[in-house]
Amino acid sequence: MAGATTQAEEVVEYCADHDPCNVVVMIGARIFPFDNLRLETFETVLAAHDNIEIVAVGEGYYAPDPSLQAMTDILQVHPDVDVVLSNADQHLVGVEIALEAAGMNPADLYLSGGGAAAIAIDAIREGRWDSTLAYFPKTMGALAMEQIANAIEGAPVTQAINMDEEGPVQAMIDIEVLDANPEFTGEWEQ
Repeated sequence: MAGATTQAEEVVEYCADHDPCNVVVMIGARIFPFDNLRLETFETVLAAHDNIEIVAVGEGYYAPDPSLQAMTDILQVHPDVDVVLSNADQHLVGVEIALEAAGMNPADLYLSGGGAAAIAIDAIREGRWDSTLAYFPKTMGALAMEQIANAIEGAPVTQAINMDEEGPVQAMIDIEVLDANPEFTGEWEQ
């Protein structure tokens, strides 16, 4: 899971000056194998650093409301949080509301989501969130259609396309990437 590794490595970089650095991981659901793989990747990368502690793992079910509830519950037990690492931007929408309700400024934490939804791009540009691991659904569709056309026309077909390398911008998006690509808005709303 290259993307999950990259996300966790960004957290390691942020946590370098924090000891301890308390991390909440917000995944979709433990019932999903792909979420468990991401969680295992996050845990493996972060466990290699003594200053980093995963204080809780929440399930956001890819929606703001369950993420809000999960983060509210987590903050009651672990009010000292430095990082929220998530695989979905929808989770951070709810997380942000929970943080504000607890009297915390989301911009004071490191918040990393996944998807590069327009809402995440706006939040990063506004300084509320720090990063998102991009998925590019429009670009993926266009590249897939190119391969279908290639197959129909008898041209060479690319069987797999690495979207971390073929997207319109770098896959791990932060403010530096957005400053270098001011036209990028995300390829989906939320």
